[in-house]
Amino acid sequence: GSVRPRELEVQVITHKKQHNTPWFGGSICWVKHGEFGRYRHTEDEYDEIELSIVRRFGLLGGPG
Repeated sequence: GSVRPRELEVQVITHKKQHNTPWFGGSICWVKHGEFGRYRHTEDEYDEIELSIVRRFGLLGGPG
């Protein structure tokens, strides 16, 4: 038969600025490793060429 999980009460604690966390962590990582300038782009540049920035610089682990 199937196993039915017991009900579980979950309490999620969030912060009103948590949506910024990846940007803060990413910026610290890139600056720390000295390659920030190589991968930095303005919003206008991104809007112009979008995902090709990610592909061009191999940020997804594939060919750049």
